[in-house]
Amino acid sequence: MLLRYLHASTDHFSVAPCLRAENFLTNDTAAGLAQGPAEAHKAYGVPGSQILFVVQSNERNFFDQRWLEY
Repeated sequence: MLLRYLHASTDHFSVAPCLRAENFLTNDTAAGLAQGPAEAHKAYGVPGSQILFVVQSNERNFFDQRWLEY
Protein backbone atom coordinates (compact mmCIF):
# COMPACT_ATOMS: atom_id res chain seq x y z
CA MET A 1 0.00 0.00 0.00
CA LEU A 2 2.72 2.48 0.95
CA LEU A 3 4.86 1.67 -2.07
CA ARG A 4 1.88 2.04 -4.36
CA TYR A 5 1.05 5.42 -2.82
CA LEU A 6 4.64 6.66 -3.01
CA HIS A 7 5.02 5.32 -6.53
CA ALA A 8 2.00 7.34 -7.61
CA SER A 9 2.95 10.51 -5.74
CA THR A 10 6.75 10.79 -6.16
CA ASP A 11 9.36 10.32 -8.85
CA HIS A 12 11.80 8.38 -6.64
CA PHE A 13 10.93 5.08 -8.32
CA SER A 14 12.03 6.13 -11.78
CA VAL A 15 15.64 5.22 -10.96
CA ALA A 16 15.06 1.51 -11.64
CA PRO A 17 12.80 -0.02 -14.29
CA CYS A 18 11.84 -2.93 -11.99
CA LEU A 19 10.18 -0.50 -9.54
CA ARG A 20 6.74 -0.74 -11.11
CA ALA A 21 3.47 -0.97 -9.18
CA GLU A 22 2.70 -4.44 -10.56
CA ASN A 23 5.92 -5.73 -8.95
CA PHE A 24 5.02 -4.57 -5.42
CA LEU A 25 3.94 -7.19 -2.90
CA THR A 26 0.94 -6.65 -0.65
CA ASN A 27 2.05 -5.26 2.71
CA ASP A 28 -0.44 -4.40 5.46
CA THR A 29 1.99 -3.72 8.31
CA ALA A 30 1.28 0.02 8.48
CA ALA A 31 -1.71 -0.49 10.74
CA GLY A 32 0.35 -2.57 13.17
CA LEU A 33 3.26 -0.16 13.13
CA ALA A 34 1.01 2.82 13.77
CA GLN A 35 -0.70 0.94 16.60
CA GLY A 36 2.35 1.48 18.88
CA PRO A 37 2.16 5.29 19.00
CA ALA A 38 -1.64 5.05 19.16
CA GLU A 39 -1.46 2.80 22.24
CA ALA A 40 1.14 5.08 23.85
CA HIS A 41 -1.13 8.06 23.20
CA LYS A 42 -4.03 6.25 24.82
CA ALA A 43 -1.89 5.20 27.83
CA TYR A 44 -0.74 8.81 28.31
CA GLY A 45 -4.32 9.55 29.33
CA VAL A 46 -4.50 13.24 28.45
CA PRO A 47 -7.50 14.15 26.27
CA GLY A 48 -6.52 16.37 23.37
CA SER A 49 -2.82 15.47 23.54
CA GLN A 50 -1.03 14.91 20.24
CA ILE A 51 1.89 12.90 18.90
CA LEU A 52 4.82 14.91 17.55
CA PHE A 53 7.14 13.52 14.86
CA VAL A 54 10.48 15.30 14.65
CA VAL A 55 12.13 14.90 11.26
CA GLN A 56 15.56 16.18 10.28
CA SER A 57 16.27 18.13 7.12
CA ASN A 58 17.47 15.89 4.29
CA GLU A 59 16.23 12.81 6.14
CA ARG A 60 17.13 9.61 4.27
CA ASN A 61 14.50 7.49 6.01
CA PHE A 62 11.55 9.54 4.76
CA PHE A 63 9.64 6.57 3.34
CA ASP A 64 9.17 4.99 6.79
CA GLN A 65 8.28 8.31 8.37
CA ARG A 66 5.72 9.14 5.70
CA TRP A 67 4.26 5.67 6.12
CA LEU A 68 3.55 6.34 9.78
CA GLU A 69 2.28 9.84 9.07
CA TYR A 70 -0.26 8.71 6.47
